[in-house]
Amino acid sequence: MMKIETSHFKRLIGIRKTEGMILTKKNRSALIGTASYEFILDVTCMLHKVDVIMGNDKSETIKIISLDNSAEQKNVVL
Repeated sequence: MMKIETSHFKRLIGIRKTEGMILTKKNRSALIGTASYEFILDVTCMLHKVDVIMGNDKSETIKIISLDNSAEQKNVVL
């Protein structure tokens, strides 16, 4: 199995802070939070975690990203 650490996806590794505004025709809401990417499972996969607040709503998401055997195609498991 191809290791994700040797692919172009390795540049995503780290923690990022996200801030901004969600604009609609009727109102605007603040967006603030963090997203992180880290290697897991002997560096064959990446864990993507998101923790954001959009207006009054909190959202937490976890994804596992792996590569298949063809030219860095990604597979996302939700």
